[in-house]
Amino acid sequence: MSLSPYFLQYAQGAFNIEVTGPYHCGPNHDSPKRFQYEVTLHYPDSALDSTGFLQDNLGFLEYVKTYFASLQSTHLSCELLCRASAKDLCELSPDTCEGVKVAIWPIENTVKVEYLHPRR
Repeated sequence: MSLSPYFLQYAQGAFNIEVTGPYHCGPNHDSPKRFQYEVTLHYPDSALDSTGFLQDNLGFLEYVKTYFASLQSTHLSCELLCRASAKDLCELSPDTCEGVKVAIWPIENTVKVEYLHPRR
């Protein structure tokens, strides 16, 4: 297997969301829940702009924070919430981005779910 050079860009944080329904992240039905997240954007080696950047780092951080803050409630499992978030954030990312990976977890120092959504 041959591995091509690439760049990764990260953002992380936390958000609160109301959870509904019987199937959601975490072992209890407390609501709202606080989730941790990590977002990783994958870029080819050729993705740098003329000034040598992938995109404005503060702009990237802001659209990720804004996205998660906009989530008001969910009935989705962690896996489905992770997948939906990766797809949504892929649409918000620069055209040079080849994929977005999102990790979400509700409990510190526990299993986290990750989903990689490739740009097609």
